[in-house]
Order: sequence, then C-alpha cells, then structure tokens
Amino acid sequence: MGLNNTVTNPLALGVDLGGTKIELVLADREGRIIAQQVVRTEAERGMEAVLANLYEGIKLLLGQVVTPAGPPAKDDLATLLQVLQEQGHEVIGLGLGVAAVLSS
Repeated sequence: MGLNNTVTNPLALGVDLGGTKIELVLADREGRIIAQQVVRTEAERGMEAVLANLYEGIKLLLGQVVTPAGPPAKDDLATLLQVLQEQGHEVIGLGLGVAAVLSS
C-alpha cells in the first residue's frame, strides 16, 4: 500500500512488543494518538501465539478507526486496511519496539 492522492489522513502504527503485553497505537500526521489497543503477549505459548496476538491486536486497533458503515462482514486485516483506505486513511509508517536481552 503506497501513499496515493486519495489519502487525506495518513496514519502511523506504533507497536510496543513487551514480555507480557503488546501495546498498539495509531497516530495522525501531527502525532496525536487516535486509537489505542492492548493485548496479551502470551510469550509462554511460543512465537506463533505472540504473532497471532499481534495480528489480532492490529485488527482491533484498525477496527476502532473504521466508521460505523464498515467494516464489511469479512473480518480480516486486508479488508480492514482496504476499508480504511476507502475512508481516506492509510497506514504509511510503522514503529516497532521489542524487549530483548543484550549480551556484552
């Protein structure tokens, strides 16, 4: 998805992938937070569970921005992104913070 002339409200997605929770935000071009979502990381269940929770968190976050007329019945990330774009929004940036142990 590239920035195009129909996008009137570009958005940035911020993700803080922590040990116990994943915090997600959508911000407008001025940096104002327009939506927030927190989901459990569940790292003890493995990487597949963490990625599934991240995916679900992103869907829930984007769903907060979709106007009441949407989203359509199909509740997947691609559909949410398409509806957002049709409504003049597009995620054009991503920031990701991940907790990690560094060795010296």
